[in-house]
Amino acid sequence: MLSVSYDKDEVEKLKGPSERDLVYSGLEEIMCNTMKDVIALSQKENLSLRIAAYKIAIMRIYNIYLEAGITI
Repeated sequence: MLSVSYDKDEVEKLKGPSERDLVYSGLEEIMCNTMKDVIALSQKENLSLRIAAYKIAIMRIYNIYLEAGITI
């Protein structure tokens, strides 16, 4: 019989990212992309970052309503 010993660090490397790491990674991507959108709109339309963020948020909600067939 062969006895194989595993180094704890080697085993940890093989496990891969945790669920928390995956969620944080996804959130970071969403937040970075949204911030890029806010900055671009702010510069394009000469708006403050706050107003640009509001405008993007409202337009996203509006588009979701349109896709769902909800009219206001």
